[in-house]
Amino acid sequence: MKDSLITVLHAGLYPAHRNTALGVKAGDPDAVAEAASLLEALLPKAPVTLIPIPSHNGFPEGNMAVATAIAALHPQGTYIISDLRSLPHASRHDAKHGGTDPATLPAPRMDLARGETTLINIAWCRDHGYTPFLLDDVADTGATLREAAYMTGATDALVLDVTLRFFNDTIHD
Repeated sequence: MKDSLITVLHAGLYPAHRNTALGVKAGDPDAVAEAASLLEALLPKAPVTLIPIPSHNGFPEGNMAVATAIAALHPQGTYIISDLRSLPHASRHDAKHGGTDPATLPAPRMDLARGETTLINIAWCRDHGYTPFLLDDVADTGATLREAAYMTGATDALVLDVTLRFFNDTIHD
């Protein structure tokens, strides 16, 4: 699984939805609604499981809000598994606005942890026809998605925006 490919469905190339992504991180309900609308349109017309990725604070609040909003829009059925956590780490956005070029920062070591029932829940979802999707606002290097895929067994991801660096790093890995 560690070397498996991840299929990434994305709404745009960063910074196409930069303000929406920042709004999601800040808890802005309009940004959450916009992100949910953009992302739900990318999903298959079938039941899905959404697995929100934690942000730099270690918790998935913003992505969880988007997952909940997507569930309200997705009539085929949505199951949410929200127990991924990570170690808190520096925000690339905060580094950039603090004068550091985020491209010079190493990919953060997420040290993702899953809940005791994560794999059982994902197996139940698969057995009942729900395709699992990792859910994140922006994919930069792809490291977080790869680590989350390894932790959960998910091979699909739903992302608001991806960066050119994501494409370059993913293609050349």
